[in-house]
Amino acid sequence: MKVLFFIGSLGLGGAEEQVLNLANEYLLLGQEVAVFTMIDVNPRSHLKYSFPIIECHAKKSALGVLRVIFALHKVLREFRPDVLHSHLYHANMISRILKMTISPASVLVNTSHSSNEGGRLRMLAYRLTSRAPVIWTNVSQSAVDRFVRVGAVSARRMRVMHNGINLRNFSRSPEVRVATRGRLGLKDDDFVFIAVGRFVHAKDYPTMVRAFCKVHKGFVKSKLIIVGDGELRADVLKIVEDNALGEAVSLLGARYDVADLLNAADCFVSTSLWEGFGISIAEAMALELPIAATDSGGVRDVIGSEYDLIASGEINSFADKMIEIMLMTVEERSKLGLMLRSRVEQCFSLPAIANQWLKLYREASL
Repeated sequence: MKVLFFIGSLGLGGAEEQVLNLANEYLLLGQEVAVFTMIDVNPRSHLKYSFPIIECHAKKSALGVLRVIFALHKVLREFRPDVLHSHLYHANMISRILKMTISPASVLVNTSHSSNEGGRLRMLAYRLTSRAPVIWTNVSQSAVDRFVRVGAVSARRMRVMHNGINLRNFSRSPEVRVATRGRLGLKDDDFVFIAVGRFVHAKDYPTMVRAFCKVHKGFVKSKLIIVGDGELRADVLKIVEDNALGEAVSLLGARYDVADLLNAADCFVSTSLWEGFGISIAEAMALELPIAATDSGGVRDVIGSEYDLIASGEINSFADKMIEIMLMTVEERSKLGLMLRSRVEQCFSLPAIANQWLKLYREASL
């Protein structure tokens, strides 16, 4: 089977990582695959891939959209994929325009990666074109439910397809832990909380830092590491400085060694207001980390119905959860981590998810 993935760019996001992971997995499963991007944002350009990445080099403008439409149409004629699989709002809408006009041949699959992909106009555009894709998916049941609730799609037109985690890249290593903590200047008795994600409103890092401030007052050996970048970084840094947390909080920026950093940590924290899936949480679970997280949409799908989650925005309750995990014995945290790893293995392993996608493609092609 020939599959063409279509996405805006290959920036450092969960959807982008998922596309690359699925493309690699499809190759291992004997499929032919290529990736088409609208703009040439690929911080992983130094890495080598065994599949072609076709960059349109378009600008963010009306003329840029036209350039993408015609460039993608050309790729479809030359590559002749059995399936065009687009990801995120702009790629989904452009693929629908093509499907309804000049490139109707390929099976079209759209994937949304969040419960929140924009305001009313975007949801109306989705609704008016909802018959174009043969398959339309989202990454959690809560995200599907919200799309139905805001009128973007009828209940029968969207289904759940979870993200896959590459367990080959996310496994516990005592050696990596020691080496990474050494590079970060962490002491053996430091208790390290870690968060991974862009500095955007949805992640609600102000709540996280303020909760950590309460924790740090009673536990001076606690540390908080935040991995990511974004437009609200300066706002978070000001909260850190205002609370004199400079030596206890590290904002590491965008990194390629996330698995190593997770290995160095003792607990993963997420204060998101909403999540499509919570792929960073799943990666932390794969590395056997206890989780302190808010009940923000897709997180419940990932972590399971019985896990204790915190309401979004609750600073005191979140701080209490962080302290609760800190006060566990090593054996208790280890047991919890193994349980979370087992859930990822059973529900979200990348080979299993890739095979589910291929089965879906075949069904859609009949």
